[in-house]
Amino acid sequence: MSLATAEHLAATQMFIDANPNSFVLTRTARTSDGAGGFLPGTATVKTPQTMRLVGLGQLSASAERVSADGRIVRATFALVGMPNADVQVGDTFPFEGKTHEVLFVSKHPEWRVRAEVLRHA
Repeated sequence: MSLATAEHLAATQMFIDANPNSFVLTRTARTSDGAGGFLPGTATVKTPQTMRLVGLGQLSASAERVSADGRIVRATFALVGMPNADVQVGDTFPFEGKTHEVLFVSKHPEWRVRAEVLRHA
């Protein structure tokens, strides 16, 4: 590991530690419906992970994107974790009484995981 990477990892940990929360993600497997589509399958509750949930700025939050399942979505938060965080598109988690859904996941740069999240009403 390079010195720069070690510094970035330390900075990411400090960023998370400034406002950490424990998140319990639920991952639902997809099952083929036999007609080219998918149905929700078995849900698996993952072990708690310490990450930081950050509100996206007005400009970022206003950008609409198309999700993997074809929905037009607008992320409202970013979930930031260390590189070993187990986060996948479609994961959901409760936070402050609302359900949140992971829309997109980026594992670049290598010193952090950043997931764009939608808070459901």
